[in-house]
Amino acid sequence: MAASHFTTTEKFESKIKKLASDYELVLRGINEVQKFHVTGGVPTSGQWRFNFDGELTGNLLDFNEDIAQIENEFAAMAKIGNGDVRLWGGPLPGTDIFVEFRGNQGSKDVPLMTITDDTLNNGASMNCSLVTAGEATDSVHIARRLEDAYQEILGALVQRGLTVVQVSTWARGEEFQLDIATYWYCKDSGWGGKDPDTEDWTKVFDRREELKTIPILDNSGSELAKGEGPVGSHMNLLAINENLGYEY
Repeated sequence: MAASHFTTTEKFESKIKKLASDYELVLRGINEVQKFHVTGGVPTSGQWRFNFDGELTGNLLDFNEDIAQIENEFAAMAKIGNGDVRLWGGPLPGTDIFVEFRGNQGSKDVPLMTITDDTLNNGASMNCSLVTAGEATDSVHIARRLEDAYQEILGALVQRGLTVVQVSTWARGEEFQLDIATYWYCKDSGWGGKDPDTEDWTKVFDRREELKTIPILDNSGSELAKGEGPVGSHMNLLAINENLGYEY
């Protein structure tokens, strides 16, 4: 993904590192999640194996397998260490089984597992699909957060008759966008190991004092609003920070 409209990933990285130092944040990426699921008919018999990164499971798994035996197969793999996967869900075929890659396999794009030796009956087949792609704590992850923040600001203000230039000027691009993106990044990092009930992150990114001095102008240059209350009615920064109703 290209660098954000308002700023660069390098500036965001600098901000993240400083905040990490100030608030003892644990910077980490996104763990990949994949799932085993049955498609087609409803099987009453059959077996299957899965392959992870070129390594095939040693034993056949049953059509109605639960997570216990699948965990055993992972534990026997040379490329999977203790704590490298977490499973939930099941049993198959009625309930999908999810696999989160953690530890040495965490925070990166791992190969999608493949299914082999599938003998499920009644037209059913075992599948593995991606649920959440893994990402390292790198420029890809950072650029996505910056782009998300820009799109939120754009959606909050352009619909009120502002141009992109005006949005950029009002939001003071560097500050507001970095605040929003950093706020989401902190939440990605598990609040830096802190309890969100005791660490008020909204205060870290509170711009209400600055809002009192920033006007919003329409396309003709007329002032639409100025001051904490009126400006807040045009763009609720804290609501955007909370990322309400927005999938990312």
